[in-house]
Amino acid sequence: MGILETIRLAFDGIWLNKVRSFLTMLGIIIGTATIILVVAVGLGSKKSVDNQFSQMSVTTIYVMASSTGSPIPSKLGIKDVDVIKENCPSVAAVAPQISGKATASAGANTESVTVLGVTEDYQSLTNLKFSSGSFLTPESVTTKEKIAVLGADIADTLLGDAQGEMVGQTININNKKFTVGGVIERKGETLGSTNIDEGVFIPYTTAQSYILGTTVTPRLTVQAKDLPSVKPALDEIAAALREAHKRRPNMADDFRVMDAGSKVGAAQETARTMSVLLIAIATIVLVVGGIGIMNVMLVSVRERTKEIGTRRALGARKKDVLRQFLFEAIGISMFGGLLGVGLGEVVIPLLKYLEIETVRSMQGLLIAFAFSGIVGVFFGFYPAKKAADSNPIEALRYE
Repeated sequence: MGILETIRLAFDGIWLNKVRSFLTMLGIIIGTATIILVVAVGLGSKKSVDNQFSQMSVTTIYVMASSTGSPIPSKLGIKDVDVIKENCPSVAAVAPQISGKATASAGANTESVTVLGVTEDYQSLTNLKFSSGSFLTPESVTTKEKIAVLGADIADTLLGDAQGEMVGQTININNKKFTVGGVIERKGETLGSTNIDEGVFIPYTTAQSYILGTTVTPRLTVQAKDLPSVKPALDEIAAALREAHKRRPNMADDFRVMDAGSKVGAAQETARTMSVLLIAIATIVLVVGGIGIMNVMLVSVRERTKEIGTRRALGARKKDVLRQFLFEAIGISMFGGLLGVGLGEVVIPLLKYLEIETVRSMQGLLIAFAFSGIVGVFFGFYPAKKAADSNPIEALRYE
């Protein structure tokens, strides 16, 4: 019996039991769709991480307060900017940042915004570019000037309906008047934990005096002089801050120092770990689906024992029966794989409404389809072998 005839018989077997075949496919459909979604979300996470850190220099270092929930109160403060500048020869620049929520308004438009108190050095450390105006000046920080630099989204929200140039317009932040000094070009991604497009940047002295107060713990962005200086800079910063904060040798640090490379690596490792876990879950779903195929095929073999005996009596060889039932299992699995691919491709665009970044890829389709085929072969072989090994005489006598 030819391969094409065997495939036709296998297809007939699937078609004659459409409902049961579809129910059997469900595990494969869900597993295949899950793999496609996992790969898409994994690639989306990688893209998101790359975008978040694409503007950062490999010489960037972050100094933050000790972890949330730490029993050690942090003494990290604005004064540590001078400590680092004076005691760390491998450091080129330091920019403090304090942040908090505030209410901003202009005309009839009101918005809850993130206010970031920074210095003029923040621009060079984060590579900010402007669609209009400019960034803060040393004088604006020294004199506590009420000037604000807006991210693109906030500028559109507050001043999108204003007539004329946005620079020079007046906005209110917590009922205090600020003059718009510049609008940052749209970046479309976050910079670390800061969404530039939705930020309002003001002098940190102004933020302390009028908006956020002096109790907010700052984060320091530091730039090493060059790539070889990153490691010495990390050690110098830690030593200088330990001394400034009077941390004895047996005491834990009340701050954290992390270079941009480590932060990127940690974010990428987290994304990879999540992808591996989700793929493991999807594989388990596929295996469960494969077990379902095997159980249904075993039931099918038992129900069709007489048919098997008749085929063998009419001259069908063992390998013909093996192929027929194996092709049925593979067919169920592959059809389920196709439906799962379709389901995954339909769901991927919907994830954007949940603000989940995804990236379509041929890699995901191939992995999902290959898995479904392997499951069909692996779990379909035993029932097919059992059918092929049936004694034709006993099969004909089976009731």
